[in-house]
Amino acid sequence: MRRLKALIFIGALAFTGCATQAQSPLPRSNAAQDLDSLLRAQGYTAISLRRVGNGLDTVSMRVNGAMGTFLLDTGASNSVIDQRALSQFRISRSSLLRSDTAIGAGGDVTLSSYAISGLTINGRDFGLKQISAADLSSVISAFGRDTGIRLDGIIGQDVMIGFDGVIDTKSRTLFLRQR
Repeated sequence: MRRLKALIFIGALAFTGCATQAQSPLPRSNAAQDLDSLLRAQGYTAISLRRVGNGLDTVSMRVNGAMGTFLLDTGASNSVIDQRALSQFRISRSSLLRSDTAIGAGGDVTLSSYAISGLTINGRDFGLKQISAADLSSVISAFGRDTGIRLDGIIGQDVMIGFDGVIDTKSRTLFLRQR
């Protein structure tokens, strides 16, 4: 009986190894290049991520034509700009769509949604027509202290899901496409 269990275990390991090989037919060194080619062929735009000193990734993008630096935060439900940067991104208070209370890391926070004319990355407009704003002063202060970089906001799941986001962590590339 022990011998049968050992053979079954070895057989399961061999089968698992075959399944893994069947799922990854490309040599590892070409995987990032092939992912890039595959996604670009499907209409994705490749966006370089900048890994900063604290190990987090940032992306440069334009909101209403104004450039900013945003933290890629896959744990954030919404993309948010700091409310103090509204004028920098040419967002007038009269373009306010609604305000809600959201739960943030420090407790309740007022999240205001504003109409925008567009979100552009690498020269491509992704057609986003609204973005949230909130008081991000504590996040921006801590991030600046850790990295020396001025942060303007956060890219969250609304962009990742809305534009079929794919992150290639090895090549530090964010891929987005319009649906």
